[in-house]
Amino acid sequence: MIKYFGSALVLGGVLTTLLSFDEKPQIKPQSTPLKKYSIADPRFLEEKAALNYRNFCGGCHGEKMDAFVDRQWKHGNKKKTW
Repeated sequence: MIKYFGSALVLGGVLTTLLSFDEKPQIKPQSTPLKKYSIADPRFLEEKAALNYRNFCGGCHGEKMDAFVDRQWKHGNKKKTW
C-alpha cells in the first residue's frame, strides 16, 4: 500500500511539473516606467551620494556628520597648512 502511495505522489509531482509549463512565456508589462537619469543629473548624484554616505560613512560619522564634533582628535582638530 505504501509503495503505491509513494508512486502516486511521484507521478503526481511529475505531472504537476509538466503541466505547469506554458508554451508561450508570459511577459508582464512593467507597471511603473524606469527612471531615466543621466550621470550628470543632480538628482541622481544626490541620491547616490546620500546612499553611499549612509552605507559607508554614516556608521562612524553619524547621520548628519556630527559624531566627531568637539572631540579630542588623535592628530589635532585643525586643517594643516602645507
